[in-house]
Amino acid sequence: MVAIQDRLFSISQETGRALDDTAKIYQRLEQVIEGTGKSQIDSQAQALAISKTLNQEMTISGATTAEATRAITDMVHGMAGGVLQARQLRMMMQQMPDLARVLAEGLGTNVKGLEAMVHAGLPVEQVLKALENEAGKVDARFQDMPKTFARVWTELSNAVEQYIGRASQAGSVSGLVKDAISGLARNIDTVATAAELAGGAMAAWLGGKGLQTISGIAYVLRDAVTAQGAYKTAAMASAEADIANAAAKQQAVAATVARIDSNLDLAQSELQLQRAAAARLMETNALAEADIALLPVGQRIAELESQIAAGMLRAASAE
Repeated sequence: MVAIQDRLFSISQETGRALDDTAKIYQRLEQVIEGTGKSQIDSQAQALAISKTLNQEMTISGATTAEATRAITDMVHGMAGGVLQARQLRMMMQQMPDLARVLAEGLGTNVKGLEAMVHAGLPVEQVLKALENEAGKVDARFQDMPKTFARVWTELSNAVEQYIGRASQAGSVSGLVKDAISGLARNIDTVATAAELAGGAMAAWLGGKGLQTISGIAYVLRDAVTAQGAYKTAAMASAEADIANAAAKQQAVAATVARIDSNLDLAQSELQLQRAAAARLMETNALAEADIALLPVGQRIAELESQIAAGMLRAASAE
């Protein structure tokens, strides 16, 4: 039993989910898996593995803690009947659509295909197997997620809860522990600012006897600050890259506009040349038309000149 509790605590810390929520999901999963005929040991091992995958998927999905917990709890509760119910699938698609996609991929289909399988009666064994099939992909996506302060505070809460629970069972909870937690609450800003120093100082302050979990709080906060700083640095670098990319695009647009303006100028110049050529052509055509119009006149003049010449010859002959 202690080994299971330790493993649940480890899963909760690795995934940044509340220890109590992890334990409830595990308990329901173990009951469902045992109902399929597996041994207690096998049921426990599979329930632990799937609990981790579901915890990770809660973070990946982007759903609120309440939404994710409700969707997963409802899904696992419905699986107790031996099949995944349509109502549980609808809840999943509303609250955690990414989980529905993961489940569909684990079954080798898409979400629409998953709906059809559920309506036909999807056995719980296939649901569990599909989640196991996608565990590696879910874990890889989870590892790429930034570690937020919310996750770190959950880890802190889990650590304190586990310590106090065990100390209570051993009857060793003392005023020192209460004073330590109260002192931490009053000095949380100092702890977050000087985490590494606080870690060592707290260990000495608490006497270093059975209180390693609480003395590690400062280190957890330090890790959160470091992770958040790295995330902000990456975000700033991404923003700077976006700005540079936007500037490059703006320059490219400006160059394109300049080319268009240049081409427009060339087109306008060519148009002017074409208009001038057309004017010259029109002048040439006008002259040609005038020549054609004058041709009969010239012929008449030639005829008259011939008549005059003939008349002058006759007159000379008469003399």
